[in-house]
Amino acid sequence: MTELPRADLTQDEGGTLRSERFGDVYFSPDDGLAETRHHFLVGNDLAKRLAQLRTAPFVVGELGFGTGLNVLALMAEAEKHPGCRLHIWTCEGFPLARDRFREVQRAAGERWPELAPYAERLADLYPEPYPGQVQLRLGERVTLTIAFGRVLPSLRSAWFEAEAWFLDGFAPSKNPDMWSPEVMLEVARLTKSRGTAATFSVAGAVRQSLEGAGFTWAKALGFGRKKHMLRAKLEAPPTRSVEKPWFTPPEALQPGPVAIIGAGIAGACLAHQLRLAGRKVVLIDREGIASGASGNPGGLVMPRLDKGDSAAARFYRDAFLYASSFYSEHTSEAFDPCGGQMAMDRQRAEAVMGNGLWPPGALAPDDHGIGVAVAGVLRPAVATRQLAQEALRGEVERISETSDGVLLHLTRGQVVEAAGVVVACGAEDELWEETPIAPSLGQIEVFEGPLPERVYTDGQYVAPLKGHLLTGATYAAHQGGRVQASELNRAENKAAAEQLLGTTVGKHIASRASLRATTPDRHPMAGALYDGSRALEAYAGLAKGLRTTYPPAPYRQGVYVLGGLGSRGLVTAPILAAHLTAQMTGGVSPLTEEQAELVHPGRFLIRGIKRGEHPPL
Repeated sequence: MTELPRADLTQDEGGTLRSERFGDVYFSPDDGLAETRHHFLVGNDLAKRLAQLRTAPFVVGELGFGTGLNVLALMAEAEKHPGCRLHIWTCEGFPLARDRFREVQRAAGERWPELAPYAERLADLYPEPYPGQVQLRLGERVTLTIAFGRVLPSLRSAWFEAEAWFLDGFAPSKNPDMWSPEVMLEVARLTKSRGTAATFSVAGAVRQSLEGAGFTWAKALGFGRKKHMLRAKLEAPPTRSVEKPWFTPPEALQPGPVAIIGAGIAGACLAHQLRLAGRKVVLIDREGIASGASGNPGGLVMPRLDKGDSAAARFYRDAFLYASSFYSEHTSEAFDPCGGQMAMDRQRAEAVMGNGLWPPGALAPDDHGIGVAVAGVLRPAVATRQLAQEALRGEVERISETSDGVLLHLTRGQVVEAAGVVVACGAEDELWEETPIAPSLGQIEVFEGPLPERVYTDGQYVAPLKGHLLTGATYAAHQGGRVQASELNRAENKAAAEQLLGTTVGKHIASRASLRATTPDRHPMAGALYDGSRALEAYAGLAKGLRTTYPPAPYRQGVYVLGGLGSRGLVTAPILAAHLTAQMTGGVSPLTEEQAELVHPGRFLIRGIKRGEHPPL
């Protein structure tokens, strides 16, 4: 794939930042912050709108991230409104390299001291750019999603509803692609009805593109030497067909608590993300927190390395990078970012290194495979308890839907009322009847040593764990009955560890067997659940290949699933929890549209219909 180009930024004696490629400045040489506030904050009436208390996040879209100045100004404004939760989505086709970006943020903090704390936080989190989308939590109430890549594909891969837009590409005469009719149609698709947009440009091409997308516009006083600017509102968005209506996201939940069934790592990550989003959580588990595979003493946070570019390759890359950052920030005492090495032959390693997906420095080839800088070992039992905080011991017998939420009926007669419920209870719960989940049995071991410096994987693995040696893991279909460790699996793990280490292992300390929840395609599930009978009726035409207008996905009222995470659950749980939280609250997901389809729970039903099979319900 084509390497992501970098910005060719220069700075003159007066400190003005300029793009050599486009022959234009990033912001006004007079006062860039004042310009930003006038054109985009005032232009979208944000001081008034952010002051309104709300449960859903306020979503702002931006074309042209550049130096991040607009984001800094928006963070400073949001700080004045404690009731505001802010989600920002932005894109950048020619991003600054990380070191250069840090220099720019340091200079911004010196020039505008009121922005210094925000610039420091943004500089700390900004990654070395890579093709795709990255989500950063800039504060308790501010989330930033940056799409690195060309503007039109970035917009087409997104799915959110913005209330305001900052249209801040370089001048239309210098960068016409940023202002095309196709781009504005995508902006309109991603905008709430009567959402607003603002831009410094009053060029005729910009006005025409906005009009063609359903925006009305009006000229307003520009900043400094600019006589005019544009303020726009989406009054009549054009009707557009959806290619895969069966994957349309659900409506956000009504205000109220969210119930989560299952207090493993998936449910715990989700509980944590929902609390950060301002939601109350009722976490329920029949055995208590971290009772299943999440109770293991240790587990790997290692990537899946694909040879080529695909939605799956990007999903597992993004999940790994998100997880290593998430655990480092939120459960640092449970995560050891010791690094890792994955054994593979030279041909495969060259393909992985050449696919262009990974940020510079993330992977390092050597004679034995590929080294992974930010890989590590998580103590999932510790992390799960910290993220979950507390859980109600109980078993859910059934879920009934109401006009504005759900009721959970527990075995002891308890009833929990919630705006929505997420089924995240693993491989063997009866609530999984609607989804094709199968249990897989795995076993790990802990030995006294020897202690490797980092994680080593070659089919199985060895890893350091609090002064001991962690090794595993076996894979076997679960035949039912009691889950318990076996001497046969212990011997298999011991032999594999000694082969990886090239020496004998020390005294055996512990074994632990548990079940993984797996799906037929080995990808996890995260999203709203279909109303099965309505979905079968709505999409029956797919069995005959009929090309017709299909309705949006018919979901159950407030019922979601987070499961089938398999052996990569520690890696995928954090990003899937963030994705579900965005769906339930109306925020911006860290997943692109294509990645969301990859993990959509309804994909198996749709495939079954297309193949003429009775789908799994």
